[in-house]
Amino acid sequence: MSKKIYIHPGMGKTGTSAIQKVAFEALFNSNESLEYFPYGLKGDVHNLLSDNYPSFNKDDFVSNCNKISQLDHAKSYLISSEFLCYASDDHIEFLISSIKSAGFSVEILFVVRAYSNLIHSSYLQALKTGYGLKHGESGDAYYDRNISSVRLGRSIKRWGNDPDVEITIFNYDSIKNDLIQCFFDYLGVNIDFNSVNAAKDVNESLLPEFISLIANFDEVNLNDKNYFERRSIFIGNLLAISKEAKPYSKLNVLSKSKSEIACQLYKRDLEEFKVMYKVIE
Repeated sequence: MSKKIYIHPGMGKTGTSAIQKVAFEALFNSNESLEYFPYGLKGDVHNLLSDNYPSFNKDDFVSNCNKISQLDHAKSYLISSEFLCYASDDHIEFLISSIKSAGFSVEILFVVRAYSNLIHSSYLQALKTGYGLKHGESGDAYYDRNISSVRLGRSIKRWGNDPDVEITIFNYDSIKNDLIQCFFDYLGVNIDFNSVNAAKDVNESLLPEFISLIANFDEVNLNDKNYFERRSIFIGNLLAISKEAKPYSKLNVLSKSKSEIACQLYKRDLEEFKVMYKVIE
């Protein structure tokens, strides 16, 4: 039986950063039966293997694909990149074909999350970084603009066009507290999480109670020559408060009606996933 290369097109706010950091720290150049894929890395993620990444170079990508045959065929490997969620069909086909030609089988790993919670977290992430939000955009407006991209059904089907490719889906909401453990247990590697610090405090979130405060800060300080430096300090202070006050937060970035629509939409999609793929929850 051939060893596998697992591909994790990890959408943001579904534990992706933690998975990548743990994999890089514990599995890169390791003696484990599973290793973190050594090619196409940008930092601790495989963004250089995705054709929609801004620094993507096709010649380098083809060169990396040609190196797959040189890997230890007694081991399996993990590839992880958020950008791979939105790679083109031709690119996906080429990557999978290259892996299979090198003598490895392929399994795609997706993590799905309730759309209302995902939009909530994504909106706050965009607010934190200052990227991805339109000026004055509400949570409901952000939902309307992004719901088609967070529904992973089409992306999952594109990765599964090859009948030899397995698809496995992790239900984030069911295993949230143990997601990282479940993910690596599924891959068959025993990681001592007490010695791995990478999964702690990854991609911390702001509280929605700070939305108006941050909007006011941006409005007043946008033209300040030290705006970005001051904003970074300001957001850092709010993150520290958010970490302590998170259990007391009651607000949602979405209206009740929009949240209900999102919940029904996700429920329908998840039932479809369970019929078509292996779902871990």
